[in-house]
Amino acid sequence: MQNARPAMAKGLEVTPRDSRVVFLPKAPIKPEDLDVPLSLVEDIVLRYLYTKGTASLREVSKAIRLTFPLLHDLFQRMRQQQLFEITGMNGNDYIFTLSGIGREHAAKRFLISHYIGPVPVSLKAYNAAVRSQNTRIAVDRATLRAALADLVVTDRFLDDLGPAIVSQKSIFLYGPTGNGKTSIVTRLARIHQDTVVIPHAVEVDGQVIVVFDPSVHHPVDEQTEGLDPRWVICRRPCIIVGGELEPSMLELQLEKTTRIYAAPVQMRANNGVLVIDDFGRQIVSPMFLLNR
Repeated sequence: MQNARPAMAKGLEVTPRDSRVVFLPKAPIKPEDLDVPLSLVEDIVLRYLYTKGTASLREVSKAIRLTFPLLHDLFQRMRQQQLFEITGMNGNDYIFTLSGIGREHAAKRFLISHYIGPVPVSLKAYNAAVRSQNTRIAVDRATLRAALADLVVTDRFLDDLGPAIVSQKSIFLYGPTGNGKTSIVTRLARIHQDTVVIPHAVEVDGQVIVVFDPSVHHPVDEQTEGLDPRWVICRRPCIIVGGELEPSMLELQLEKTTRIYAAPVQMRANNGVLVIDDFGRQIVSPMFLLNR
């Protein structure tokens, strides 16, 4: 392990770690509180009913991650446009389906996108979340040793690695093949003791970009009460890519059949750790990756 060497940064600042959520968006209660176009939300509701057939307001609320009061107001607006037909009641909850006009509108929306899921947040809100959650952490030898407890490392190596991590800049970990570089970087995410909020999706110019990836974003057991359900409180993500990394993975991925965008790898790793393993073995040149 002692042969692995991190490139260190100068001028370090250290602040105490904090396990609290730094950015906590509140749940919108009225349609006017939403930060995305109402037409986009209406399209999602129409597509949901188009595929589901019949549903209750609470079912739709849970599926698209909107509060019940907000969805109730939106439902009344769309009902006035004769897009729905009420088929029954469950207490104070409507059970409804699409009307003929509603099915016609939904079919047209399917030609634009097949996205059916949580209502996205705005790009402005997402940018604010990323910037707010880019907090500095306190790292000492004991913290590093705990994170790497299942590895054998020297104090000298920890003294080199610590300042590089605290700088929160890009780190280049180098050394001979088989000396434990990958084992080390896969454990660096353990240093973070706090949590971050990650949106299910982001809206940009009317298009939906899916950000939340259950394979890399791990929600905590208890979600904060009052949190906008379009966001999820998760541990900071850690994504590792190796020789399979291609230029297309750094761009938005459009699924042609569904017309839904998937966030690129670096976007899904925001507020966490992105590891490029086996640097130099990708099909693209190291210079391209560094410039990108």
